[in-house]
Parts: sequence; C-alpha cells; structure tokens
Amino acid sequence: MYIKVLFIFFFFFKQKTAYEMLRSLVGSEMCIRDRFVPPVFTVGILVPSTIISIALLVGYPVQYAKYAQNNAQMPAEFGAANVHRNVLVDTPIGLCMFLLCIASLWLCLAGGSLLFGFNEAQVQRYPWLLGNSRGALVRWSVAMLVFMLVYNWFYGTFFMMALADIQLNAVGSMISLALWPSPAEGRWATPELLEHHTANADSTIPKIIHQTYKVREPLPGAWNSTPDAWQKMHPGWDYKFWTDVSMREFVEKEYSWFLPTYDAYQYPIQRADVIRYLAVYHYGGIYADLDLQPLTSMEPYLKGTDVLVFETPNLGLTNMILAGKQGSSFLRCTIAQLMGRQTSWGHWVTPYKGFQILSSSGPTFWWAMASPALCGKAFNPSTDGEAQVAERLRILSPSFMGRCSICRGAATDCHKKGVLKHLVGSSWHIAKTNTSMSHFVFLCQPAVTICLVGVLFKIFWLVRQVVDARMRERNPHPDVEDPSSKQHESEHDGSVAVVPKNSLSNQHLSYELIRLCILLTWCGGLTHF
Repeated sequence: MYIKVLFIFFFFFKQKTAYEMLRSLVGSEMCIRDRFVPPVFTVGILVPSTIISIALLVGYPVQYAKYAQNNAQMPAEFGAANVHRNVLVDTPIGLCMFLLCIASLWLCLAGGSLLFGFNEAQVQRYPWLLGNSRGALVRWSVAMLVFMLVYNWFYGTFFMMALADIQLNAVGSMISLALWPSPAEGRWATPELLEHHTANADSTIPKIIHQTYKVREPLPGAWNSTPDAWQKMHPGWDYKFWTDVSMREFVEKEYSWFLPTYDAYQYPIQRADVIRYLAVYHYGGIYADLDLQPLTSMEPYLKGTDVLVFETPNLGLTNMILAGKQGSSFLRCTIAQLMGRQTSWGHWVTPYKGFQILSSSGPTFWWAMASPALCGKAFNPSTDGEAQVAERLRILSPSFMGRCSICRGAATDCHKKGVLKHLVGSSWHIAKTNTSMSHFVFLCQPAVTICLVGVLFKIFWLVRQVVDARMRERNPHPDVEDPSSKQHESEHDGSVAVVPKNSLSNQHLSYELIRLCILLTWCGGLTHF
C-alpha cells in the first residue's frame, strides 16, 4: 500500500513543475478569483504544513538515533524489550500520512468555504445551493449541517488521532488500535459480559493497589475518602501509597539508570505518570488515580489477562487506571521508551504544555505504547523477536470508567453506568490553567470553531459590500475608476457607465443574513448536543 502511495506522489510530481503545483494550490483561478477557497485558508494550512514536514524529516532520524543511544545506557533486558524500527521506512510513511491528513483537511475546508459563498460568482455558479430562493436556502441549511457533522467527526477523531500517531512514530498503529483492536482479548463493552467471561479464569495480576500524591496527608477534600474506598472494596489486598519522597527513593534504589531522566522531568505530573508504570511493572497490581473510586471490586476484571487498559470517553486510552502482572514485557518496553520520549521533535512543533505532558509520559504516550507497532508487539507473537509467550491484553470500553467526557460537561451522572466513580473537577490539566478552550477548539467542536471563523469573514464581507454600495449611491459617476467595477459601452450614446462587479441586492443581503442566523443556530445546537 505504501509503495502505491509513493508511486502516486512520484507520478504527480513528474507531471507538474514546482511552479505549476504551487500555482494550482495557492493561485489558481478557482482558488483566488472565485474564492472557492479563501487564500487565507490555503496559506494558513500550507505554511505550518511545510514547517511540520521539514521538522518531521529532521526529527524522525534524530529521535531514532536517541533511541539507540538510550538502549546502550539501560540494562540489557530493557534494551532488548525496547522498540527497534527502521528510520528509512518509518520516515516516508510518517510524511505520507501527514500529507494525506493535510490534503483531507484542505478538502474539508474547501467544501466548507463553498457553502459560505463569498461572492456573486459562486452564487451564479451554484444557484441551486446559494441562490436567493427558499429551496436553495433549505438545501444550503442541510448541506451546512452535514458538513459540520462530518468535519466534527473527521477532525475531532481521525485527524487528531493521525497527528498523535505521526508525532509518536506509531506508523498508523494508534489509529488501528482505536478503530480495530487486534489482540485476542479485544475490547469489552460492558461489565456484565466480562464478568461472565472471567468467572472461572485464573489471575496473573497480583492483588496490590497503587496510588500516589505529593504527600500522604492531608489529601484534597474530594480525595480524602479514596484510599479507604479502595481498601474497603478490596479486603485483604496490599495497598501501596506513593509520595514524592518515596517515589524518588524507589527509583534511586531499584532503577538508578533511570534517575537522571526522572529528575529531568519539567512537571511533577510526569513523575507521577512514570511511577505508575514502574510500580506496576516492579510489583504488579492495579494503579488508580485518586479521583477514581470503585463502586465494586475490580478483581473479576483482572482475571484471565496480563495487562488491563481502559479507554477514555474522550479519545484513545487513559493511564488514570491500569493494571499488569509483575515483570510484564509490555511494561518493560514502555519504561524503556520513556527515556527517548522525554523530549521529541513533536514538542518543538507543538510547544504546548498539555501536549508535552500527554505525549512524553501521559495518556497519549500510554495509548501509543499499546499500539502494535510499538510496545504492543508484546501481545503479538508473530512480530515479537524474543522467544517468549505473547502476553494477553484486555481493553475496557469507556462504559467501565464512570468518567464524563470533557465535551459533555462536568454536571453529568456518568458514574451510574460504570464500575468506577469519577470525582469531577480534579483533573491535572485544570489545576492551574483552564484548558476548556483548547478542548472546545481541537477536540469537542472543531466544526463550530471553523464556522464561527467563517461567520466573522462573512460579516466583514457583507459590511464591506454594504459600505461599497452606499458609496456608489452617493457618487454614481466617480472621476477615478473603481478597480472592483467593470466598464461597459452604452448601446445608445457610447458613454461609459460604471457597473459594480459585486453588487449586493437587498434580496441577496436578506438571504445572507438568514443563512448566518441558521449557521449560528447550528453552532449553538451542536455545542449543546
């Protein structure tokens, strides 16, 4: 498949010169004269895409060289468990994936900008959609709603997954894990089905609970009852609480080779992420954040598997709760990957604190590690070079979590449907800065965002048209020719009359205002959907 993609790209490049390609992308008649796609959209995509492409071509080889260097610094068993991939293969795959994502995004924006109809040329070309009639208005309303729904799905799921996959060098396997889980255990949708499946299964995961916070006491008010809740629901289980002091002592004693990386993390949450992987690998058991409380015993869900992961109701996997057997080869590979992921080319391209945490040690990193192309190789004996039995992976759907999606708001009763209760309002990423705006723009309502931008452009265009029309009414025969108008010889006396190129009738203005009202209604409806 990848060879076919490369062949298509080569054929396209061969048929067009660089000048023709640039002109067709940025300066073609359809793009500029008729405003099929406003130039600001094309340039706004082309410039950052070029920068990211260059960073990818440089970043992939640098990242892979860092992996080789880190393998030499860690113990042999961790180096052997680490991911060994070919940079000459992965770099063109990553670049092709990125270019296909950008091309798809541009096509979505092209379709959306057509629906805005930025001038009379579009109205005349597509009267059935942009004309001044009730039928055209109904068709436009339906087309705009369909566009917003499709764009929300494309950008909020596939596009964001693809970008995360590219920046974490997963060569498409993060997308495949999310859409088509391949391990034998696969994804379980409901607790009832899983309990019936594991009724007589064995358990390789020790009965140990791990939790962490800066200090043992005092805990934040909402979390005071969490340790007791876990111990009460799991009598006889060992309970280990990790503080900042005990975490560092543990790393220094048991994993001294990793201590420089541990101390170099910029944010405390990154060290909290790391300790959950190290503790579960070292002792086995289950880890859970303090903002999760069990509504039932987790023992039935740990039977018959070696590694247990949870899907988030937002996107991908979450590391706020996880479980594994002692000495898991999957967790060994995950720990080995931490050294090379502390800094990456993606952090330079996206200098955003939240993304740096997510991709270096947090949920996005954890999601990538479970993918088949990376540490997920431990679950597939056909791709595992080591002579060992493949581990069993179990993925639990968001219905187990009891956690609300960040796109649904905090005032829901999600915990009534799960086996866990999520204490709302205690997420790490809103401790100091509110990231609800970035969630809205990039994950929850990307279509609403782009449409609101389009509304601003449309309002500016309408105001300019109205102002120009008023100026022409006051001065119908200007001494200096208006460059936005056309001159036509009168058939009767040969005099020159100035005819505006983009005249805006009252009827057209009324329909444009109605369209704006309908669009704002769609935006409000999707926001509260």
